[in-house]
Amino acid sequence: MDSIIKTIIYFDLFNYPLTSWELWRLSDVKKSYGDFLSSLNNFNHDRISFKHGFYYLTGRENILVTRQIRYNVSDRKFKRAIRTTWWLSRLPWINLVGLANQIGAHNLRAEGDIDFFIITKPNRLWLSRLFLAGSLKLLNLRPKGSNTQDTFCLSFWVSESQLALHDFKLNNDLYFTYWLASLTPLFDADNYYDHLIASNTWLNNFLPNWQTIKPNPRRSIGEPRVQPISTWSLINKLENLARNWQIKHLPTELKSLANLDTRVVVNTNVAKLHSEDRRVEFYKKYLNNL
Repeated sequence: MDSIIKTIIYFDLFNYPLTSWELWRLSDVKKSYGDFLSSLNNFNHDRISFKHGFYYLTGRENILVTRQIRYNVSDRKFKRAIRTTWWLSRLPWINLVGLANQIGAHNLRAEGDIDFFIITKPNRLWLSRLFLAGSLKLLNLRPKGSNTQDTFCLSFWVSESQLALHDFKLNNDLYFTYWLASLTPLFDADNYYDHLIASNTWLNNFLPNWQTIKPNPRRSIGEPRVQPISTWSLINKLENLARNWQIKHLPTELKSLANLDTRVVVNTNVAKLHSEDRRVEFYKKYLNNL
């Protein structure tokens, strides 16, 4: 029962009511779905309400409408992300493009940007980022100040040498756990999504009922890519130049935070550029509501 309450309270922070299936997948207590449903059917708490197939905090019925609106918004943004991922997948150094930061599937806000999480070949991260960021900037599709709607955020990249993400977690980091659980692969070459999950066993330890996400075919890209030529010494030199140039030209705020903690991490295998990290804030609000 505590697990049900805790999960509903956490996702309420994001105006996201949950179905019984979602509650089961995101619960930290291992049970079969049948046993979980039996517990849920006998569940009664004056602070938890149920309506139209969703569980939510009593008095927060308005988030049922919010979820419906955001589902339609998310569907439009998915289509936009797929179009961008289609030509990005032509770059032979990209292993995976995932839609991230949607805490709860289909929960994207109309005014928000579209966050990508990208895995690259070894020693090709910064060249790939230079190509993509430069292309999107030319197309005016990069966030500018408060103007973020339908733009693309490219703030988290790792190479296939850095699939273990545990070091980026904070203590009691519910946000990062659900971030990884909600990551939706749009392009996945050679099953790198499965490699990513297998490299982060802590996810299933915390969410024992969770299962990997297999997107609908209309929301994913196949493998329209050419074979990479990874032995060219010239490309290796260009990778080093691309890394040094991009780090040198990072915004002042990001430079000042580089490699101090988990917010901004820049090295050969990682480009994580989140100056505004609200994970501690969300956890404190969760504890307060709990």
